[in-house]
Amino acid sequence: MRTLYLLRHAKASQPAGGSNDHGRPLTKDGAAAATQLGTMLKAHGQSLGHIVCSTSRRTVETYENVARAFPGLEATLDPRVYDADAKQLLAIVQAAANHDTTVTVVGHNPTIADLSLALAGGGDLEKLAAMAEGFPPGALARLEFEASRWADIVPGMGTLTLFHRPKDMVGPKDAVGA
Repeated sequence: MRTLYLLRHAKASQPAGGSNDHGRPLTKDGAAAATQLGTMLKAHGQSLGHIVCSTSRRTVETYENVARAFPGLEATLDPRVYDADAKQLLAIVQAAANHDTTVTVVGHNPTIADLSLALAGGGDLEKLAAMAEGFPPGALARLEFEASRWADIVPGMGTLTLFHRPKDMVGPKDAVGA
């Protein structure tokens, strides 16, 4: 069994004229939502495993805020995640070390949404419909795969077991599918 979390960075500031997109920080609300997400995941016994994170400021800050709930959790910063399309991001996941049965990717849209939708071959219909409606900043999908190696993961093979958006956070027990 393999578990893949796909996390879109939390809400970030809009780029100022001529500003570098790569350097955009999270907003105060985005940082708070990422911290709440980490707390919710930890409270529900989730483990994020090996983290692969884009090098952009907003993805690193998202990871750092989520990781507050998981002391000692470290990420591999991978510059390929920033510009990857869904196929390229899948290749990064497929290359993960097989001893890591859980991998979390912190990245950007449309890639995170595209890969989540491509991999989800089944799961809770309500969660699948919510994910298809949109993958807002700070949203997280958890997909599970009956596979012994990451290299065996292909589109349509995953089961969506969690889809969480920041607007879903109303109380400590509100993990959608956790």
